[in-house]
Amino acid sequence: MFSLRALVWSLLQAVLVATLDVAEQRVLTLQDPGLVLRRFIAGPSDGTWNVHAIHAAAQASGLDIWQVGPSYLDVRLPAANESLNALTQFAGLQYSDSIIPSSLVRPQTLSGAQANWNLSSLSNTTFHSTYHSIEDIGVFVKELLDLYPDNVELARIGHSSENREMFVLEISKDKGLRGRPLSMKKKTGFVISGAQHAREPTLSLRPRLNPIPWLRF
Repeated sequence: MFSLRALVWSLLQAVLVATLDVAEQRVLTLQDPGLVLRRFIAGPSDGTWNVHAIHAAAQASGLDIWQVGPSYLDVRLPAANESLNALTQFAGLQYSDSIIPSSLVRPQTLSGAQANWNLSSLSNTTFHSTYHSIEDIGVFVKELLDLYPDNVELARIGHSSENREMFVLEISKDKGLRGRPLSMKKKTGFVISGAQHAREPTLSLRPRLNPIPWLRF
């Protein structure tokens, strides 16, 4: 039997606002030959190397952008000399390097296909027992849509600051019960936000969700 409370609790631990169409994100593993976090410092205020110019050059080069600050940009790079020395487009730009220690490396986990999750019982599912990548969360969302088509719907609400499409899951009672008369006391909807990556701060959801009539802020 479907439990709305169990589904909401399950999603509290996973994602309601998830960026499903994103570039592949890889968990750091002990098999990495070495990683460096390089911070590029914006130059003088002559406009030659401001943060926007550094960001555009890093994107054009396909670099793994870690963080964008008011006067700097961090990228993650392999520690191999050929990788570090290949960044000729940033010649003359001030930077500093920090080695990512192995103590911060997270163990590799099984993918959704290998884990054999059982989402038929949301309160007892093994999905939440381990760390999951954004790809796993996408599989999790799809399985919820397949298992509970009368209670879960996927909606698009716009794009993130890096122009990735954002989605929400709408959870409600069975479709067959929606036609029943509403109670005298009006119930207010709510939003659970999650999976906001430090490298891509999500814009405020309020202006995006204001058109939804049952939400109150």
